[in-house]
Amino acid sequence: MSCQTRFSIFSVLCVLLVLVGISAGPAQAQTACDLTPFPVCGDGDCDSGETCEVDPLGTAECVCVPGPTLCEESFNTCDGECPVGQACQTNGAGDDCECVPVVLCEDSFASTCDGDCPVGQTCGLNVAEDDCICIDDPVDCVDSAWPACDGDCDSGETCEVDPLGTAECVCVPGPTLCEDSFNTCDGECPVGQACQTNGAGDDCECVPVVLCEDSFASTCDGDCPVGQTCGLNVAEDDCICIDDPVDCVDSAWPACDGDCDSGETCEVDPLGTAECVCVPGPTLCEESFNTCDGECPVGQACQTNGAGDDCECVPVVLCEDSFASTCDGDCP
Repeated sequence: MSCQTRFSIFSVLCVLLVLVGISAGPAQAQTACDLTPFPVCGDGDCDSGETCEVDPLGTAECVCVPGPTLCEESFNTCDGECPVGQACQTNGAGDDCECVPVVLCEDSFASTCDGDCPVGQTCGLNVAEDDCICIDDPVDCVDSAWPACDGDCDSGETCEVDPLGTAECVCVPGPTLCEDSFNTCDGECPVGQACQTNGAGDDCECVPVVLCEDSFASTCDGDCPVGQTCGLNVAEDDCICIDDPVDCVDSAWPACDGDCDSGETCEVDPLGTAECVCVPGPTLCEESFNTCDGECPVGQACQTNGAGDDCECVPVVLCEDSFASTCDGDCP
C-alpha cells in the first residue's frame, strides 16, 4: 500500500471521529428530562424552577416537577431559598435578591434572639433564658402528629385524637378556663385555686384559696374539687370534701345509691336493664300527716307531734314490756 493510500484512509477516519464527537457531545449534555434513562433522573434538563425527578405517579419515567424558588428568582418578595447560614435579601442596588451571610440563632444575643433558623423554626430563648435556640413553630391541631395530637386549637378547645376513630387529630370543646370566663368567673383553675375577678375588675384570675381541710369547722367554706362540697366529717370536728348528691339515674349500677323524690327509692331497674331507676317506696311517718300511719324504725311508733301539725316517730313500750292488765305495748 502506497503512502498516499494510507494517508487517505487515516484522513477519513479522523474526519469520522470528529463528526461522531461533535454529534455525541452536545446531545449528552442537553438530554431532556423525559428522555433521561430511568431511574437516574437527576441529570435531565427542565425549565428554570423545575427539577428532573422520578415520576411521582409511579410510572417508570422521568418528569419535570416544580422545585423550590431560589433566592435569585424571588424578586419583589426575596423569600427564596438560600444555603443554611444565609438569608435572602434585596441586594445593594435594590434590583435583585441575593443570599447574604446571617448570624445564626445560637450566635445571636439573648436580649434580641434575632438570629437565623431553618424554615419551620423561630429563634427564641431557651428554658434558662440565657441563650438563643431554634424553637419549632406552633402547629395547627389538624397538622400535628397522630396520636400525640399536641397541636394548637382555638381558645376553649383542646387537640385530641379524633373520637370517630380516624387516625387524625381534631379540636374538641375543652373546659372553660378561668381567664376565658369573664362576667361569670366560673372557669377552671388548678386545685387549690379559685376563679375570681381580678383587682382591676376587668378580667378573671386564679387565686390561692383555703382548702376545705384547712377551713374552720364552724364554716367549712374551703375549696373542694368539682363534684364535691366542703362539709363536716362524722365526728363534726373537721371539714372534709363530700361528694355532691347524685340523681338516681346518674348513679353507678348496680349500687344504685342516687337520690329520688320523696317517697321513692333508687333501685336496680326491675325491667332488667343495667340502669338505676326510682321506684315507689314505703310511706314514712313524717309523710303521713292526717293518718300518721307511716313507717318508723323498730321500737318507735308514728304519732301526731305535740304541736299537732305533723307526724313523728316516738319511742314506745314494747309489747313484752307492757302491763299484763293492758298489753298495750308495741309490736311489729
